Amino acid sequence: RQTICGTPDYIPPEMLMRKTHDAMVDNWSLGILIYEFIEGVPPFFEDDQNITYARIIKGDYQFTERFSPDARDIISRLLRINPAERLGLSQVLKHPWILKHTARLRAQQMLIQPQMPIAQPQMPITQNQNAPPSQRNIPTDKDNKDAWRGISNENSREMVIDTA
Repeated sequence: RQTICGTPDYIPPEMLMRKTHDAMVDNWSLGILIYEFIEGVPPFFEDDQNITYARIIKGDYQFTERFSPDARDIISRLLRINPAERLGLSQVLKHPWILKHTARLRAQQMLIQPQMPIAQPQMPITQNQNAPPSQRNIPTDKDNKDAWRGISNENSREMVIDTA
């Protein structure tokens, strides 16, 4: 893609430089999110949007004492100017910072294991599949009450799905 859209603080350098971009823009944004979760502001934030963009293009950001060595490592490996040098999703999921925090959430029972793939709930097959949608016998939530069992955790304040 070659279009630019998004929140200024999250736009990666390749988009600002109007280069073709791919899914690695999402990995850049993940680095921004992790930084902002820890520091409270995005890493390249400036009141003047043009200065923000200039800092993004240069990769000009600093860490404060709030950042652990593992947090610094994952962020710096996601906020690489060259998208080919950024961590891929499989590397992110194996990174010590991620593993440490998912282990803590597991210990607090805030991570749940889905009983089945979320995107593919098991639905009964209808008898008239070739009929137009308005004439099909489409199952309701009542007919399919067990398809989503185990997907929510009512006792936690947030829901995190562990797909590993």
